Amino acid sequence: MENIQNGRQYYNHMEHRDIHNNNEYIKVDWSDIINEPTGVRSADFSWNLSYKIYTKSQSCCYKSLAYILGPIFALWFGLSFGCQSFMHIWCYQPCLSRFRIRFSFLQRLNTIILDATCVPLMKACSNIFSNVNVRYEKMTADFSPTHRQRERVIQIEPRPTEVIYDDVKNQK
Repeated sequence: MENIQNGRQYYNHMEHRDIHNNNEYIKVDWSDIINEPTGVRSADFSWNLSYKIYTKSQSCCYKSLAYILGPIFALWFGLSFGCQSFMHIWCYQPCLSRFRIRFSFLQRLNTIILDATCVPLMKACSNIFSNVNVRYEKMTADFSPTHRQRERVIQIEPRPTEVIYDDVKNQK
């Protein structure tokens, strides 16, 4: 596949034409398309003749279309990918760099504002909700009215916390 000349490796594009396996999902071999189960078999002559007709017609059709339309599509895709590369290199990327430079001030300002306003609020909320303990019980198959009411109760109990201000508690 690779030739080494003057210490450099060269890829031979004629041997392996799908080096990244982009078209691996295309299953067009005879054994991928036509399958006979063990219990049902056609005559060997019919099977072999069908195999030869399938493979030759598929090969002829593909080669004819590739010979006629391949260069046209190669030209089209070469031009379209060339234009796309040009647009990304010379238009889109410089514009993105320009916006990145221009809006870096707004990004820093937004970070400062959020750090000053939202972060303390979220920390306070997390401290409040971190002391909540939710306990629930699974319902059983007993369908009496008193049993259902007793089992459906969801209790929210605060966790026991340390008493920080002992002097306030002792004054009461």
